[in-house]
Amino acid sequence: MGGGNRNAFGLAFDANGKVWNSTLCNADSDNDGKTNGVELGDPNCVWTEGAVPEITSGLSHPGVCEPWDSEKCLAQNQWEFCDREVFSCPAMDATDDVRNVSVRFPPTQVPPTETNYYCMAVELPGDGDYHLIATSPIIDNAYVMHHIIMFGCKDEDLRGGESDIRTKFATPRLCGMDTGCKNIITTWTLGSPGQCYSERAAFRIGKHGYKYAVMQMHWNNPELRSDYTDSSGLTLFYTPNLRPNDAGYFIVGQRYLDIKAGQESHLETAMASSSCTRKMLPNPIHILNVGLHMHYLGKSGYTDLRRNGNKLKTLGRDDVFSYDSPVEHVHDPPIEFLPGDEVFVSCTFDSRSRTETTYYGDDTSAEMCFGFFQYYPVIGNLTAMVRYKDFELCSGSKGGDWDLNAGGCSLTKAFIQSFSMKVLAKCSMTGDVCKPECKEMVKETRLNDECMGNEDVFGMVKVLTEREPRLQNIWRAFESCDDEIKMDDVTGSASVIHASMTFAMVVFFALIV
Repeated sequence: MGGGNRNAFGLAFDANGKVWNSTLCNADSDNDGKTNGVELGDPNCVWTEGAVPEITSGLSHPGVCEPWDSEKCLAQNQWEFCDREVFSCPAMDATDDVRNVSVRFPPTQVPPTETNYYCMAVELPGDGDYHLIATSPIIDNAYVMHHIIMFGCKDEDLRGGESDIRTKFATPRLCGMDTGCKNIITTWTLGSPGQCYSERAAFRIGKHGYKYAVMQMHWNNPELRSDYTDSSGLTLFYTPNLRPNDAGYFIVGQRYLDIKAGQESHLETAMASSSCTRKMLPNPIHILNVGLHMHYLGKSGYTDLRRNGNKLKTLGRDDVFSYDSPVEHVHDPPIEFLPGDEVFVSCTFDSRSRTETTYYGDDTSAEMCFGFFQYYPVIGNLTAMVRYKDFELCSGSKGGDWDLNAGGCSLTKAFIQSFSMKVLAKCSMTGDVCKPECKEMVKETRLNDECMGNEDVFGMVKVLTEREPRLQNIWRAFESCDDEIKMDDVTGSASVIHASMTFAMVVFFALIV
C-alpha cells in the first residue's frame, strides 16, 4: 500500500520494530510540537491493536509538520510538494484546431468547517458547435482542494428567475449537492493531472450542446482554519472538429447506508436491474471508463457488468480504495452495454476508527457508495440508476418523472404533489404541533397507502426531494405527530398487557378457589 519514500513517522515506526508503544507514542516524529499519540488520537498512549482510539476526529498526520505553510514546517515538508504529473493527452495532440479557456473561482473565503461544497455558474464557448475533449486543473490552494465536478446545464435548466443557476450561482456560494444541473461533463480529483477524453466520444458544448455549466468545488478544511482563500478552476480544451459521438455520465449506487462502528469489513451493494436498464436505454451504449466513489471509510470495491444473470466482465476493481487517490478504470476498446444488462456495485467499509454509526451523506465524515460510468452515445435523461435499500429508482424515465420499482408502487411527480397537498391541508407546516386531523391522516396513510405508508418508500421519497426545501418542510409536517402516535402505541400496548394480566389473575384465582 503506497509507494515512494517514507516520511519521518514511517521511518520512526520502522526503527521501532513496527510496534506502537509509549516510546513511539510520546515521540514527535515530524517536529511540529505535537506527539505522535496526540496526532493519532491516542494522547495517553493506551491504544492496543483492535481497539478504537480515544479520539477519532480532528486528527493530524504524525509524519507531516503542520500547519503546512508555517515558517517552521515549510522546510520540513519539501518532500511532500513534489512536481505534479505532467498532463498528457495524445487524443488531443492528434486533433487540429484545439482551443482552450480557463474558468476559475475569484478569490473566495474558505469557511472554517471541514467539508465545503461551493458552486459557481460558468458560461461555455457558444459561438459554434464544439466538443470538450480534455480538461486540466488550476489549483490555487492545494491545502483545501479535494475535487472539482463540472455539471452541464440543459436549456430547460436555464428557466430564468432567482432559481436560475446563472442568478443563483453568479458568484461562488455554498451549494452542497444542489448544483441545479445534473449532467457531469468533467471531473478532477487529487492526484490527477487532468482528463483526456477518447477519440471516440466527447462532451458537446456550444450551439447544440451545453451553453452553461456549474463548477462545484469540494474544499476539505480539517484544521477548521478561517484564513484560507481559494481561486482554483479548470482549463477546458475544446474543438470544432467533432468526435463521432457525444459522451455522457451516469451513476449507479446505494442511497441508504448504515455502517456500525468498529467493523473491519462492512459490505454495501447496489444494482441497476435489467428492468431498469431496459427502460433507460433505448439502444446499446459503450462504457469508456469507470470510477468507484466512497469516503474515508472506503476499503475496497468493484463493479461488474452482468448479462442474462451471469457476470460478463468486471468494469472496475479497487482492492485498496483511497478517497484521496481514486482510480479511473479505462476501457479501450469500450465495453458494450445492452438494454437489459445489469450493473452491480459493491463497496466494503472499515469503520474501526469510528465510535458511532456512519450513515449516507455529503460530508466527508459520512459515506457514499457509487460507481461513475462514462459512456457513449449520450442518452438525454440517463443520469442515475440508484437504490434506497432494496427500492430502485430509474431516474429520468417517463419524461423526467421518477419511477420507483418497488412492489407495484409507482411514484411520479404528480403523485408526490397530490400527496403533499393532502399533508398541507391537514398538518402544521411548522412541524412543532400535532393537529388531531393530521394524526388521523398519518395513521390512515401508514395503514392503507402502499407507497407513502411504507417506511422505506417514504424514506426514499425524502431522499429524492432533499434538494427541494418546500417538500422537506412538508415531510416534517407529516412527521409532526410521530411522537404522539408512538406514545399512543406504547399506551395501547401497556393497556393490552394490563388487561391480559388482570384476566390471567382472575382465571388463576378462580382455579385455586
